[in-house]
Amino acid sequence: MTLLKSPPTLKHLSRAYFELGTLGARAVGQKHLWPYRFSSAEELFCLTSEMARYDPRLFGILVEFVIFHWENLNPLCVRRFIKAMNAPQIAGVIFEFARGVLKNFEFGCFADYITRGLEPIAPQLFFRSLTAPASHTMRLTAQTPVHEFLKWGFIARERPVLHGATRQSLGSWNSKTRQNIILELAERHSSFTIHDYLGAIDHTISRQQALNDLKGSKWVKMKGQKRGSRWVKKR
Repeated sequence: MTLLKSPPTLKHLSRAYFELGTLGARAVGQKHLWPYRFSSAEELFCLTSEMARYDPRLFGILVEFVIFHWENLNPLCVRRFIKAMNAPQIAGVIFEFARGVLKNFEFGCFADYITRGLEPIAPQLFFRSLTAPASHTMRLTAQTPVHEFLKWGFIARERPVLHGATRQSLGSWNSKTRQNIILELAERHSSFTIHDYLGAIDHTISRQQALNDLKGSKWVKMKGQKRGSRWVKKR
């Protein structure tokens, strides 16, 4: 048995928003007909998680839903239903983004129990039918994937947004990916500053770590001194 029968239509996605909204998610949709029946919130979560590979907005809704409502989900039921998913690692990605916000022991136990025994999927794009093959966007996606996707074998650079008093983009980049971002900056600009680099990675690391990244990079070298210094590509 598999949960998702076919790629979702726009009406199916709207229905997914509607159903998640009834559970408290920040989502508004319409109750269109769709070919699915679910017995619990946990089954709906797993079904819509599979649909989220076709819709970054739905993916963001699910991440935010877990952040605010994970205590309403029965981990035993979620663990049972993810076995019917084509790619149960999707749940791992959602939980990984939520970890970065919640940072508490209880949620860690919740997520670890559900994903225990899961291995990363064979490397592949997370979002389907979103990026044209051999395009510039495809190249950027391959070179600068977000860590939370990469941990579970997926490749994607779209970061979910947490809505609140301010909009916060979630996710981070590992050291290897940050070096690719430095190379991208060096190739696009004749020179750039540490502030430019921090902006490119959305200030997800400290200024000191950013400086260490630049000093340790094989792609760039410093030109100038202290506050007026800039970084240029090595020849």
